[in-house]
Amino acid sequence: MYSLSYHAYDDYYNSSLNKCSRESFERPLIVNCAGTTRTQSNFNTDNVDGRLDYYLMYIVRGELELIMPNGTETMTPGAFIFFPPKFRYRYSHKQDDIIEYMWLHFTGSDVLQTLEKYGLKIYPQINKIESDDNIIARFQNIFNTFIKHDAFKDNELSILLDRLLISLARRVSGGNVKDQLLKKSLLYINNSYNFNISIPDLANMEGLSVSRYNTVFKRITGVSPVQYITTMRISSACDLLASTDLPIKQIAIMVGYSDSHFFSRIFHSKIGTSPAAYRKNK
Repeated sequence: MYSLSYHAYDDYYNSSLNKCSRESFERPLIVNCAGTTRTQSNFNTDNVDGRLDYYLMYIVRGELELIMPNGTETMTPGAFIFFPPKFRYRYSHKQDDIIEYMWLHFTGSDVLQTLEKYGLKIYPQINKIESDDNIIARFQNIFNTFIKHDAFKDNELSILLDRLLISLARRVSGGNVKDQLLKKSLLYINNSYNFNISIPDLANMEGLSVSRYNTVFKRITGVSPVQYITTMRISSACDLLASTDLPIKQIAIMVGYSDSHFFSRIFHSKIGTSPAAYRKNK
């Protein structure tokens, strides 16, 4: 019995294995193409030359045999792996059940630094977490953005990829002691980013000086507290602009900006267009 469901999303993709493979340093994170594969057939994949970009594979259902330098390992639901550029990768499906996995091909100037910062391992190491519908939803958000093909797609895809990597990293880290650093203040920011937030108050929550807090925060997240808060606010604004008819002034207030003109300037600097133009294209 044979069945195959395969969906790919990109501007360059066709049936050739590496057609959407490209290397670029134009932005920190760039999604080249993405998709999901679901099949009940047996198959073998052997890409001897690898790709020019990074390849993320996340197992949704079934088992996939990954051929490693020292033998074979089985990837089960929740397992994911990053194949680096120009590395041979080999995997196969030899079971009678259905195998389903989601994948992303991505590049950018900060990919390796971002993966290292988030504690995500690359080939030949496999990352293992519990199967998670929220991770699948993150992938789906990327798929949905690809098919819009509007002027803001690339910027939004970069944000969505970063959020996916953060979500994967959080689940991998689990209860690691290192990740308990700044737990109180990060939880507060995540729950209260739409209110006025004082950096000294955040530092006080962790029992640190402001300068030390800023240093530790950037080491853990890769950005300053202000940049982190701004990214959360603008991401939330994007969701509200795309999914509601609320006035822009009201959305500005909802995400933490009392001055709608200042909000518009920040939004433009992050997304590359005004809130009104973003909504119109969505």
